[in-house]
Amino acid sequence: MFPFNSVFDSILITPYQNSVSEAERRLADDVQRILREDIVNPLRTMGFTSGAKVMKLRTTMQHLDGKLISSEMGPYRLLVQIVYFLSVI
Repeated sequence: MFPFNSVFDSILITPYQNSVSEAERRLADDVQRILREDIVNPLRTMGFTSGAKVMKLRTTMQHLDGKLISSEMGPYRLLVQIVYFLSVI
């Protein structure tokens, strides 16, 4: 969805508003940066991103759901986790 659709671009650039703590805000900034620079931009420019970069995103977000790195999670569920975490719903 990200390489061919700009609807989700707000997830990539909108500052995280629901910060309870400084650590949570930093985590949200890291998730946005990884998503934007390591996943979406390569998809849009080259049509491909490496599995290692997707794993980097999953590892960064692992505290939200232990299944992010321990078992196979489909793209839909990962996207739901990202949107929910960044409170863009």
